[in-house]
Amino acid sequence: MTDREPIRRFADRLEHHLEELGAELTMGGEPTFVSRSPDSPEWHTEAVGPEKLGYARRMAARLLADTYPGALVMQVFGKRYPGEALPRWNLLL
Repeated sequence: MTDREPIRRFADRLEHHLEELGAELTMGGEPTFVSRSPDSPEWHTEAVGPEKLGYARRMAARLLADTYPGALVMQVFGKRYPGEALPRWNLLL
């Protein structure tokens, strides 16, 4: 048994479990939050929208209250993709 076999077995079991649940994982350039029911364009094709920013602000508030009391939240410009008039936003803690 190689050092990686236990990891591979775990990954295979996890993949099978996620398939049974109907869960899909994606990977981007940075950690990204996606709603459980992403129906509006801001979750698919639009850069910004009120629902996504609301989720981000509530999540930041919870993190401040529960995990990082006394921290600062900053909303700053994020990446700007070709074809988009304005850069996206980032919330930093």
